[in-house]
Amino acid sequence: MTSLQAPQLQERSASNDALRAPPVPVTEQSDTPSSEDEDESSLLYDQANSILEECNDSAPLSDLDTAIYLFREVLNMPPVPHSPRSHSLKGLAGALVTRFFLTKQHEDLDKSLSLRAEIQHDRAGVLTGTEGNSHLNTNTSTESSELSELANTILANFNQSAQLSSLNTAVMIHRQALLLRPIPHGLRAASLDGLAASLYARFRRTDDMLNLDEAILLLHEAVEACPAPHGYHTDLTNNLSAVLSTRFDKTGQLPDLHAAMERHHYVLQDTDTNDREKANQLFSLATNLLKRVQQSTQITALERAISLMREVLALLPIHHPNRSPVCNNLAAALTTRFQQSGQREDLYEAISFHRETLELRPAPHPDRPTSLSNLAGALQTQFEQSGRRQDLDEAISLYRDALKLQPAPHPLISIFLNNLANALKTQFDQSGQREDLDEAISCNQEALELRPAPHPLRSSSLNNLASALWTRFNQSGQHKDLDEAILFNQQALKLRPAPHPLRSMSMNNLAGVLHTRFNQSGQREDLDEAISYNQQALELQPASHPGRCNSLNNLAGA
Repeated sequence: MTSLQAPQLQERSASNDALRAPPVPVTEQSDTPSSEDEDESSLLYDQANSILEECNDSAPLSDLDTAIYLFREVLNMPPVPHSPRSHSLKGLAGALVTRFFLTKQHEDLDKSLSLRAEIQHDRAGVLTGTEGNSHLNTNTSTESSELSELANTILANFNQSAQLSSLNTAVMIHRQALLLRPIPHGLRAASLDGLAASLYARFRRTDDMLNLDEAILLLHEAVEACPAPHGYHTDLTNNLSAVLSTRFDKTGQLPDLHAAMERHHYVLQDTDTNDREKANQLFSLATNLLKRVQQSTQITALERAISLMREVLALLPIHHPNRSPVCNNLAAALTTRFQQSGQREDLYEAISFHRETLELRPAPHPDRPTSLSNLAGALQTQFEQSGRRQDLDEAISLYRDALKLQPAPHPLISIFLNNLANALKTQFDQSGQREDLDEAISCNQEALELRPAPHPLRSSSLNNLASALWTRFNQSGQHKDLDEAILFNQQALKLRPAPHPLRSMSMNNLAGVLHTRFNQSGQREDLDEAISYNQQALELQPASHPGRCNSLNNLAGA
């Protein structure tokens, strides 16, 4: 039942009280692997999903509903001579699978697999000469044929509605995200599923079997990467059943149908009570709504997601194994609503659910380190709102606990180090204790060592380390710190070529530290280079860009 949530990076500006200070480098903070911050692979993953969603929305779902309705009308009529019933069954089954991929309504997949079993039965009847064609008057035959033709036309138009260039782009970007999530990356299964969905959509558009074959291979890998009882296993298995049954439609190969039905039967067996089935369906719908909210900030969808997750919790007893992922995702949804509305009650409740999640994951639960980091991130956000030192102190303590519990080597360790570094940097900003800043720099250095090229988060670690070193230079005046800050900012910029979404931010950061060195040494080359980077950053930021105002101020200050 667990939803895979991508680690994301949030860019935050360091504070500076000087009257005429140069532009300040920005620190990137990553809360947790299931928080609201974005890393590069997540940006690509979300962008690809957004493009695919636009493609899926290119034709109204009502057209697909109409095709399904017409196919059912045909099937309710007496069979037409010389027109096997399996033609209409096949059309309806295909339309139901398409609707399943768009809405994730499990009833559509159930019915589609049932219809395909009926298709195979009819085929066997044809081979043995037992398929019957009832006598039928001409008027009924014509009406049935016209309805069937109309249904097929509507379905074909629906499948052809998406722009092929957009589908190609979604596939390409999903491939890039997958490359950034090598085995054993915790979100690799999500990228495999996303790429498979894009390939399936392109198959619908082009009827190219290579797309369908690759989607099946990807989903096989994803299912193996998330074995039961992993919460994502059920969704992946259903998706695999759907594409296998689609290939059966095209090729008639019985092993595909048998594999699809066997996997789907396993999923149904795993649903042992009505409450659990309802909880699974509600949770799946709520998670899909939450993903859509995170991509498009739809308030209505967010409210619905929160409401559904509350319903799921009401169906699950306190110690149910699926309660902790529901609590975790409900906390994430409430945090999203807090970020949109600023209502502190949502943040308070999110923290409460994070605490419950943590209680449900005692050591040695494998997800306890993640829950520790999730709670720490929420408490750090609360500190930023209220200034309560207890919240920041607890966040730092929780980050330390997460690091102690996470066995090495593990991809989350670098994230936890980064989180702890950001919290320590915040504590330094409050107290001025040099020890906190030194430890923050040490944690950033460790995180960087764990992210060798081409690690997708290396540029973020370079940026964070450069920002901390720049801060220490302002405190101690050690030119080595300033020179290293410039070097690391330069390296971060090289790892963010156009059209990287954080390239303009890296340019402004590099311009800021170069401007600082100019103020120290008077070297005109540093000032000229700083101005050039500010100008380039401004060119990358349209009028609506949230960082454009800062870029204008930076350029004016130079």
